[in-house]
Amino acid sequence: MDIIILCNETFYHKTDDNDALFPHLLTQIGIIPDITVDRELIILADIDNETTNQGLDNLEKRYRGYKNLGTQFSQ
Repeated sequence: MDIIILCNETFYHKTDDNDALFPHLLTQIGIIPDITVDRELIILADIDNETTNQGLDNLEKRYRGYKNLGTQFSQ
């Protein structure tokens, strides 16, 4: 089984020739697209130099969107 893990930004890239989304292209050549659901780092308020990943906000809605675009699973 061939799988590639994409970040959110890469997931929405399109091909130059036919404007297809990258996950659709991967599926056509037998590769299962996966996606990481975390988002960018943000600085925690009132804590020096501490960061955290965003990603739990709107997670269910994003999962549904990723599934509709071809992901088989997310991590």
